Amino acid sequence: MPYKYNTTTTSRKKRLPSGCVFGGIFTFTGIVMAAICAYVAIDTSLFKGKSCPAQAVIIDVAYHGSDMTGTTIVRYSANGQAHTCGLNYTSTSLHKGDTITINYLKADPRKARYIAGNRFIIILSAVMALVFGGMGAALLLAQRRRKRKTMRLINTGMMVEADITDISENIYMSMDGRHPIIISCRYTSPEGRVYLFRSSSSWYGSYDITPKKKIKVYIDREDPSFYYVDVDSVVG
Repeated sequence: MPYKYNTTTTSRKKRLPSGCVFGGIFTFTGIVMAAICAYVAIDTSLFKGKSCPAQAVIIDVAYHGSDMTGTTIVRYSANGQAHTCGLNYTSTSLHKGDTITINYLKADPRKARYIAGNRFIIILSAVMALVFGGMGAALLLAQRRRKRKTMRLINTGMMVEADITDISENIYMSMDGRHPIIISCRYTSPEGRVYLFRSSSSWYGSYDITPKKKIKVYIDREDPSFYYVDVDSVVG
């Protein structure tokens, strides 16, 4: 079977980030969201301890631009005096004329917050922390297991040199408009048995591969269905 080789360019590009990088990004995002959740929760708890609840009437909802962020202006009474305050929180559930429960500072009744709105932020950031953190941890764990299996095959498996039969793109993965490549190869044992192998997705361009060079494949000595195709062995 003839190999497919893209000769549109001969300039070698750097290898793109692997799944380990994506796992790190997701994990970092999860940590950031967890930090936001903790900060808002602690800040809300401290504010609540220094404040008093009061019934407030929404007198206006002012949106800033088209991003649905804005200020909810409320009027309430504290210590026998009427106060007007702008809350840095808006929601489609809040309308002019509605009555809501706010908390104002005992030391300065002019400062108030909508605690229920903070609860929504806490829950949302906690969910996002769990989702991104879980995805990141899963990717990092999978990458670690894959690396351990690869190292086991390299250290204990049987190394053979196979002929490249095809270089194709994995159209189901994409980054920056590029697709990773998959190398198919063929090895014929001294006994005449033919083995076909496929590499995992690798972030090289087809022009990075030397197609006439034999590619190294590490095979499990007891089960040939477990193997590792060393794409790096034919780069350059």
